[in-house]
Amino acid sequence: MEKESKLEFQIDGSDEKVEFYVMEQVRINNTNYLLVTEDEDDDEADLEAYILKEKEVGEDEDIIYEILENEEELTFVSKIFEAKIEDFDFEI
Repeated sequence: MEKESKLEFQIDGSDEKVEFYVMEQVRINNTNYLLVTEDEDDDEADLEAYILKEKEVGEDEDIIYEILENEEELTFVSKIFEAKIEDFDFEI
């Protein structure tokens, strides 16, 4: 599976940064969600991915994301990503 792009995220309240590869993006009810992974070379069968939810645009125009943890919302959004990405099954 080819990743679309690589983004750098700053951990809230620290100078620590983490990089994610964006696999897919969807917009649901005016909210953006990103399907991301830390490792570009993971085997699809063992791929550990996260769904990030856009929370707000900060004062300095930075977009703020958080890892989606609400189980009901996570199940709904993961089904949409699963439908968009052929041969990809999610385990929550």
